Amino acid sequence: MMKSLFLLSLFFSFSTLASDEACDQKILDFGNGSGFDHIPEHCLSKLHLAENNTKRVDFHRNYSVIALDKAIAIYRGKTKSDFLAGEKTLLEKITALRPRWDLKKLFVLQGSDSGEIHIFNYEFLGNTRAPQVLKHDDFLGATDLDIDSVNNEIFVLNSSQNKISVYDSEKNSRARGDQAQMKKHREWLEVPAQTISFALLPENQMAVLTSTGELTLYQTKTFKKIAEIERLTSLEFPLSLDFDPNHKELYLLKGDQIIRTWKMKIPLMLD
Repeated sequence: MMKSLFLLSLFFSFSTLASDEACDQKILDFGNGSGFDHIPEHCLSKLHLAENNTKRVDFHRNYSVIALDKAIAIYRGKTKSDFLAGEKTLLEKITALRPRWDLKKLFVLQGSDSGEIHIFNYEFLGNTRAPQVLKHDDFLGATDLDIDSVNNEIFVLNSSQNKISVYDSEKNSRARGDQAQMKKHREWLEVPAQTISFALLPENQMAVLTSTGELTLYQTKTFKKIAEIERLTSLEFPLSLDFDPNHKELYLLKGDQIIRTWKMKIPLMLD
């Protein structure tokens, strides 16, 4: 009996491994002309739900943008709209992403050992290279990012170093292959310990979330603490912050599901 159970367990282990390898191959083959450009539904169960910042909602178009291991699936409601997948994308071990329909761009922070942010164009998805790849040594070990489209700035969180660095996205635009380092625009040290996610808000504000449940509002120009929004309890990860510019609401998300909402009342205050 025990031998039968062992053999059955071994069979399922090999079956799972084979299935994972098949999914990886289908992702790599996407858009390369070798066959149908199709990623099966069961491969989507390989989502990186262990990462706090790999499922995000683009509130401009109500898209859910979800990172797989080496690809990105884009949903409108529950219907898949498109994929970023294939060898040309050079996607691997995605750490965080930010969809920005107002800029028609998708910002992807690659794995902690790459030191790169890949910027894709929403209008040209599939098996395609990112038109822009930004590099900096401070991107090594980075865990989240957000975009200030008004001031053309990219904010990058490095949780292990407890800091957020800020870069000018226009001055630092690089074509692929140009290995010149980005120049830091400005930098703040001493973000709260164990910060896991943050979101930029209007009026030079920023909400910061720690793994211990502290949700705090800061002023982004001076990084002075404005107020503690709330101390959250009974957290279930993965969690991330996002802001809906249409409804002026700050969201706490588990995956791509909104579990808490704070309505902007007036500048510097939240309901």
